Amino acid sequence: EVMSKRVFACGPDEDIADALQTMRDKKVRRLPVVDDKGRLVGILSMDDVVLHAEARKTDRIPKKLGLGYGQAVDTLKAIYKRPGAGKELIAHP
Repeated sequence: EVMSKRVFACGPDEDIADALQTMRDKKVRRLPVVDDKGRLVGILSMDDVVLHAEARKTDRIPKKLGLGYGQAVDTLKAIYKRPGAGKELIAHP
């Protein structure tokens, strides 16, 4: 009753860039990691992503070299972006 009706997941051998794309597209901060039989083998969270990100001069790096700060921040921004987020906020009395 309290969980989402649709669950998005990734595989244990899935590239981190692909997992981040799923997180951005589906606006989720955590992805279950499931094996080829659909069994849960872990959870990938944005906390993990941020803690393992590394400073890079550019985020245009080969996937095998790791995860850059820009990729982590871009994913967080996409997850937290809400409809109408570009509108000016004005308080009216």
